[in-house]
Amino acid sequence: MQVQDLMDCYCKAREVINFYCRYLEDSELTDDEKETLLDFITSTVTFSNKIRRALE
Repeated sequence: MQVQDLMDCYCKAREVINFYCRYLEDSELTDDEKETLLDFITSTVTFSNKIRRALE
C-alpha cells in the first residue's frame, strides 16, 4: 500500500470521527444511540491511530 493511500485512509477516518462527534453533540439521542456512536467513534480513533503509527 502506498503512503498516500494510508494518508487518505487516515484523513477520511478523522473526518468520520469529527462528523459523528458533532452529531453526538448536536442531536437529541437516546442513551443506546449515544453508546452506539461512542463505540463507533472509539473504534475509528483506534483505527486512525494505527494508521498514524504506520506512517511514522
